[in-house]
Amino acid sequence: MGRGSWIVRACLAIASVILLWLAQRRFDSWQRRVAATFHWNTGGWFAYIGLLVLAGFALGLGAVFPRRLRYHVVSALALGLIPLLLLARAPFLLGYASPHRMHLPSWLAQPYFFDTASCEFALAVLLGVALAAGFSGG
Repeated sequence: MGRGSWIVRACLAIASVILLWLAQRRFDSWQRRVAATFHWNTGGWFAYIGLLVLAGFALGLGAVFPRRLRYHVVSALALGLIPLLLLARAPFLLGYASPHRMHLPSWLAQPYFFDTASCEFALAVLLGVALAAGFSGG
């Protein structure tokens, strides 16, 4: 590996830290807005989760750079399916099912450990790393 690949890896690591910082700021403003209005803001939720996914993707891309060139969607989705489903539960319940007063089974409606903000942070970063793991040697 040449010096250029280490520079790219360092830039990707720095970018992931910056994206984590931006996501934390976005989360703080989203949380204040939700607390002030008592209204679930799906757009704000997706904004900070999207930044976290990008941070994980940048970190994962730095881990596989530069030796992997092809992208396999199926392997990326296989790794990211569980974090994606666990993350999708919150906006479905709070952004869609609750405002539409849907009757849901108790196993879906009850709170779980992964409903906390810290678990959402970790799941979003894991999803980004899983998406970057789709790069494989060719």
